[in-house]
Amino acid sequence: DDPIDRMAIERLVAPIEQLHLDFARDLPSFLELHGRQQYDFFISDFFVGIDTGLQVAALVHPHSVIFLTGLQREELLIDQLPENVIGIFSKPLEFDELLLILDGISTQLDRHDGDLTQDLKAVQTLEYLVQHSPKVKAEVLTIFKQTLESSLPELRRLLQEQEFQQISPIAHRLKSLFRTLGLQRLLQQAVQLEIQCKSLVPASQLGASVQEWIVNMEEVLLKSKRTGAT
Repeated sequence: DDPIDRMAIERLVAPIEQLHLDFARDLPSFLELHGRQQYDFFISDFFVGIDTGLQVAALVHPHSVIFLTGLQREELLIDQLPENVIGIFSKPLEFDELLLILDGISTQLDRHDGDLTQDLKAVQTLEYLVQHSPKVKAEVLTIFKQTLESSLPELRRLLQEQEFQQISPIAHRLKSLFRTLGLQRLLQQAVQLEIQCKSLVPASQLGASVQEWIVNMEEVLLKSKRTGAT
């Protein structure tokens, strides 16, 4: 459900030749695809919900599943995973994690070590590409502008109506965007607000924090429109 995450996954699996990739935005669209097409391997964005993720794992058993998540390992409160979940990886993905994921995919597709080595030569993280590829950076900046332009009016409305719990999922979705562009200040604010807006933090404190976050995003958005950079 996030264009940045989609770009990251496309670049993760692109080096593997003869691999057909389908995307499902949510559980109903996944079930529709799963009902009419056989798949060898599944990669799931964990934010569709822990329960939903485990439901997906059960539905596709015995095929293997890898979860990608914006949560850190210590935040994942899961006692036991289904046997076909072969990995949970926190974003941003490090190179050794890319290696493990590609190794898992290659194993599922019965590829040889030589093929995997060749695959890895073509692997670059989305964060790296944003720094070194003007084309990719332009794509991400376009998504950044479009996402903020649609999110900011909604955030202002929710702030005015003090609907703070509805701000939490917006903060979550924006984290990947900020992380990819290296916007650490906005990222840290999003991380804090995602948690605080679901907790019992007083509305007076939340209002000030959300207002500051909105102002900071507006400033970065204005700069990106004026200079083409963040």
